[in-house]
Amino acid sequence: MKQVENANDFYHRFNDDNALPGKFNVYRIEDFQKTTPLPHYRRDFYKISLLTKGEGIISYADRSFAVNKTILTFSNPLIPYSWEPAKKNEEGYFCLFKEDFMGHTLRAENLSQSPLFKVNGEHVLFPDDTTVSFLKSVFEKMIDELNSPYVNKYELLRSYVQILIHEALK
Repeated sequence: MKQVENANDFYHRFNDDNALPGKFNVYRIEDFQKTTPLPHYRRDFYKISLLTKGEGIISYADRSFAVNKTILTFSNPLIPYSWEPAKKNEEGYFCLFKEDFMGHTLRAENLSQSPLFKVNGEHVLFPDDTTVSFLKSVFEKMIDELNSPYVNKYELLRSYVQILIHEALK
C-alpha cells in the first residue's frame, strides 16, 4: 500500500500538467476537483483548504469529521488524511506548497509547532460567515497573484499564506 503521495502524483491524478511542484499552487475546488475521494495517506506537501460548499467526511490519523458546512482545513506531510465526498458540486479553494516554498520567513519548524499543523493539533476549523468572506477574498487574491507577471509574486503569496494561518489562529 502506498504510504506517501508526492505533489507530482497528486497533480497527475487530476491531470494538472501546468502545476509547478515545489513552488506554490492555488485552485478553486470546482475547477480542479470534482467529487473525487482523496485516499488516506500522507502527502509530501502542506495544504490549506476552504470548502464553502460540499458534504463528506475528512479523516486524519486519529479522528474524523462529518462535514456539512464551511470548513477550513490544514494538512501537512506528517499526518495522513483522506476526504470522502458525499455530494457533487463542491466549491471552495485550496493551496499546496512544499517546505522549500516556505523560505526563511515560514520555516517548516515553525509550522510543525503551530496548532494548525502539529500532530494532535486543530486541523479542522468551522469559520463564521464574516471570516469565510475574508478567507475567500484572500484565496482569490492568491489566484490572481499566481497568474500575474509580478516578479516577487511568491513573496506576496507567502504573505497570503501567513494571513490564512493568522486568521485561523484568531
